[in-house]
Amino acid sequence: MDTAAQRHFLAVDLDTGNCKVTLVSVADGVPESETLYSFSTPFVCLAGKYFWNIYSIYDEVTKGLAKAGARGLKIESIGINSWSSDFVCVAKDGTFLGLPRAYARERYTSQSMDKYLKKVGGRDFFSMTGAQPVGSSAALQLYAQRKARNPILDDVRSILFISDAIVYMLTGKKATDRSQLSSAGLLNVRKGKTCRSVLKPSSIKAKRFPSLTVSGTKLSRLSEESAAVTGLGRVNVVSVGYTASAVVSALPLNKENACLYLGANAFLGIMADTPVLDDRAFEYSVSNIFLGPGRWLVRSAFPDTDNESLAEKCGDVFRKFQGMTPSRIRTLFLAGPYVEDERLKCRIEEECAVDVIAVRGDITALGNVTCQRGTLFNGIV
Repeated sequence: MDTAAQRHFLAVDLDTGNCKVTLVSVADGVPESETLYSFSTPFVCLAGKYFWNIYSIYDEVTKGLAKAGARGLKIESIGINSWSSDFVCVAKDGTFLGLPRAYARERYTSQSMDKYLKKVGGRDFFSMTGAQPVGSSAALQLYAQRKARNPILDDVRSILFISDAIVYMLTGKKATDRSQLSSAGLLNVRKGKTCRSVLKPSSIKAKRFPSLTVSGTKLSRLSEESAAVTGLGRVNVVSVGYTASAVVSALPLNKENACLYLGANAFLGIMADTPVLDDRAFEYSVSNIFLGPGRWLVRSAFPDTDNESLAEKCGDVFRKFQGMTPSRIRTLFLAGPYVEDERLKCRIEEECAVDVIAVRGDITALGNVTCQRGTLFNGIV
């Protein structure tokens, strides 16, 4: 039931496995989240290559938004986040050039990695972007596609990440969230702009990425068509960007605590005023993600493993992080699918020798709303 005391927001999470549309209602600083609609990420295989079916994603997202529209709720804003560094190529007339490649389903950049790193050294890549030169980065994907003579790249006029593409389909507005650009290894950490040097081997101009925004920026309203299809009216759509930035935005991080997110995209991260770019950070495979002016997520990602080895892996990553930070990390905020595993929580506490606080609830959706509107909650931990 919609009451005058409640505020309502919609969070759209586009994962590489499962996607969902969540309603977050806030009253007196207390949030409640409800998954209105979920769907498996639609991939298609064509000629041995995997692609995101971006049109099916749009249809599924509008179905989820329509669930809220059917309730007659007054929605303040909508935010869309994604883990992916995959992208959509847009033609001069505003239509999409084919379907975006799906790196998570087909790691197609491996054969191009060595050649790319001969043109842009790995250490130089890290110094310029704060990111590791990994196969999933947009710079490596663009290079691999250029080497494969993908004709789409000759006609592209703008490039949109998956979440930005859905925003464009819903509103007609082209924009790039800096956190998404940063996570994709394309943000020049010193200039705050798209990094030309890492795109040069692909012969892609930096201007192909549209205007850069920060989380919380009002992008546009739902188009008249989207408003009619969803029944929401012309609600504001707000920039959110990369999912990890949403997760940490919901947590009270400082120099003495860290976030440990365990799931398909596991990472340990701390907050910093500036990116960490020294040799040790590069050696430890640390990446820096821009969250906002003076706010950087310094994180180390690691693959999800079985529970028997997960605590040990967390301990290894934690000890590396502790060695890089001037302050002693005293608390880990544990979030993600494993948050209810009390045995795992205890083992992580033993491995890391710190207090571990389990953050229950839909941390991704709550973080998405925090990115949309700033701090609305009295506290979620």
